[in-house]
Amino acid sequence: MKWYGLLAGIAALGAISVTWLVLTAENGQASVPAVATLRADGMARQEFELAGAARARANEDYVLDGPAGVARILQIREEGDRDVAVIQAGVVPGENRLLAYGPKGSRVAAEVEVTPDWQDRNRDGFPDSLELNSPSDNRAFRDWFRFLAEEQYYRGNDLDPEINDCAALLRYAYREALRRHDGEWAVRVGLKAVKPIPDVARFQYPYTPLRADLFRLKPGEFQLEDLQSGAFGQFADAETLLLYNASAMGKDIEQARPGDLLFYRQENQSMPFHAMLYLGPSTMEQGGRTDYVLYHTGPDGDWKGEMRRVSLAELFRHPEPRWHPTAANPTFLGVYRWKILGQPGMN
Repeated sequence: MKWYGLLAGIAALGAISVTWLVLTAENGQASVPAVATLRADGMARQEFELAGAARARANEDYVLDGPAGVARILQIREEGDRDVAVIQAGVVPGENRLLAYGPKGSRVAAEVEVTPDWQDRNRDGFPDSLELNSPSDNRAFRDWFRFLAEEQYYRGNDLDPEINDCAALLRYAYREALRRHDGEWAVRVGLKAVKPIPDVARFQYPYTPLRADLFRLKPGEFQLEDLQSGAFGQFADAETLLLYNASAMGKDIEQARPGDLLFYRQENQSMPFHAMLYLGPSTMEQGGRTDYVLYHTGPDGDWKGEMRRVSLAELFRHPEPRWHPTAANPTFLGVYRWKILGQPGMN
């Protein structure tokens, strides 16, 4: 029996693509699966060359077997008598096997181990692997976040049951913006049609580094112990969103980008912290140039409150100056940006 195939590269952490050859027998007997270790940063990739002699047909069907969110098949391509499988790490640590299916059954073509990536280089309290630093992911999150919040406004009194104040609106749109937006999801959330916006590519909720617990609840840099100490959760009020989940961008409204947040503190209210979404142009009205802010009023006694959308110009003319988004207004805390969108210089 003559064996051929050598390792063509060295496994590396990070986003560097490295090619491996699967050792396989010329007579078509079972091959020795290649093994690779990748960092769970949502970007690291690995190429596997699968020798043609082991294939049952010109193109086998390949699937990844293992926990969701660990890795995904980015591409399968033919190169001569070989298939090349490109595997991309997710952000959830674990192990996946690349299975090749043919007429005679399946075989393990490769094994991929994805190791945790808990770095917090910008010391913002979140692992870097949660942050959407690529321009495409950043834009996708902003667009879905804005659309889902504004879509609730158009529902009138038929809001999602979760949404009962300003923070609940933000939590809902934040979480759902990170999901995979297919038809099944649209039915579940009550959408009549799925908006043609690309999904965030780095991960999809709930397969995140923090699983379902997206919101930070305590101060401090990220520590591995945070995963078990209650530092993260699914619920956060407006004050917690401001303190631990968003970064201050200043009190100049001109610095706000669509998808940013405006925070206020009104001491004469039982719940002093209030948040608005800086929507920018409407996501529902084509060609509009009016900039809007969107928010839920929150309850007041027996009144459940309601969704409101007002133009930025109207907000500046609000009869109560305490709602004016100006630097001179002490109750206006400023423009804030979700930490998940990263910070300048930290990619």
